[in-house]
Amino acid sequence: LLEFHIPKPTSPADLKQGDDPRQLGIGFIKLQLATAEASAAPSSPAPAGATYAAGIAASTDRLELKQGDTAALTFTLINHSTLTWRSDPPNPINFSYHLLDRDGKMLKYDNPRTVFPQPIAPGQTATLTLKLGADLFPGPGQYRLDFDLVHEGQTWFAEKGSPTLTIPVTVTARKSGGSR
Repeated sequence: LLEFHIPKPTSPADLKQGDDPRQLGIGFIKLQLATAEASAAPSSPAPAGATYAAGIAASTDRLELKQGDTAALTFTLINHSTLTWRSDPPNPINFSYHLLDRDGKMLKYDNPRTVFPQPIAPGQTATLTLKLGADLFPGPGQYRLDFDLVHEGQTWFAEKGSPTLTIPVTVTARKSGGSR
């Protein structure tokens, strides 16, 4: 399913660029669609019998942000897999998250990745710090961030049974300034 939501379509006639009255909002020179397998970079599959498992802990169990603010969260990750976590191509293992509304509806599945500064062997621990800004969220409200690891081009760890870490987030409106 591929959907485009055009917030303000405009006709060429309205723009004085012809007589075409159709409301348009996007134009394509070329559009090519392929299956994920066909479009993915060459990948080396995980070894047979590989397990995907991580322990994820954070410096906080909830986050409160005012619009425009940022917060730094520190995560401790323990490699319970049989794979060494490497963030180098062709199929890096990275740390990321999914953005959900307060009821668990997915708002944004793929988000920025955080790389590991060095390989993390099975049994080893890594500490990562992420800066999260209130601009990540659609507006004031209640949200959830679901943290997980992803083996790019292969799988999210949660899809293989590894637990994720969910942190509830409250975003509040920044009150306009005034003197007291």
